[in-house]
Amino acid sequence: MNSERFEALIDAIIAIIITIIVLDLPVPETVTWSSMFALKMNFFAYFVSFLLCYNFWNNHQKFFGYIEKIDHRVMWLGAGSMFVLSFIPYLTSLITSDFDAFFPLFLYGGIFIVIDLFFLESCYILKNIDKSNEELENRVKIITKKIIVIILIIVVGMVIGYVAYPPAILYSCFGCLIASWIMSYLGIY
Repeated sequence: MNSERFEALIDAIIAIIITIIVLDLPVPETVTWSSMFALKMNFFAYFVSFLLCYNFWNNHQKFFGYIEKIDHRVMWLGAGSMFVLSFIPYLTSLITSDFDAFFPLFLYGGIFIVIDLFFLESCYILKNIDKSNEELENRVKIITKKIIVIILIIVVGMVIGYVAYPPAILYSCFGCLIASWIMSYLGIY
């Protein structure tokens, strides 16, 4: 089946998720520099969540440029990704209510890992559907390496978060997004 409608659905869901995240930002009683600065971690969490959604969309757009057809397995993995991604507004709200609580931050980092694993599985399914597409095969190899790096960064953040400093998980998620962009900029993907 053609991937255009599937891509349009992903676009719509991500737009809704980003809208929900921004609507959950708190409004200070008085709008001053100090009251806005007091919300710096809320804005940082929103920023990381926004970047996660954008990065997810960007990766899908790039990858789907190499394929022509999808099958039901890819659609279900995409649905699973969207389901998991739809928890981002809720978890962003949870982590902004207490930045020192390990469990919500652990779940937030877990979302990064699960989404990457769903995306990687989709890549392998699509590669197996179109075995003659050498460019797709090369991209999947690159994506696999990139996702391994991302998962390792998040796991390190989770260990640091559990042992000493829970916000390290949010910072590791942000670091993954930066690492992903650097790899893209360097042409790695």
